[in-house]
Amino acid sequence: MLHVGSFVDGNRDFSILRLLAPAYTVVNVAAEYLVTDQVKVFGRVDNLANVHYQNPTGFLQPGLGVYGGIRLANYDAR
Repeated sequence: MLHVGSFVDGNRDFSILRLLAPAYTVVNVAAEYLVTDQVKVFGRVDNLANVHYQNPTGFLQPGLGVYGGIRLANYDAR
C-alpha cells in the first residue's frame, strides 16, 4: 500500500504556480502458489481500487492492472 499526501505542484510552463494535487492511496497485491516442485502459479493486481491519480500533476498514472502466469521448470521451481 502506498499513500501520498496532498502536495503543491506547478503546471508545465509555470503559468500556474500553485496547483494543489490531492492525496491518494494505491494498493498493489501479489501472490504465488507452488503447485508441485516444478510448477508455480503467480498473479499480481496493481491499483486494486482503480484509483485515478496524477503524479506529478498532468501525468495520469495507469488504472487497474491484472497480471498472472504459470512457471514451469525441469528443476525445483521454489
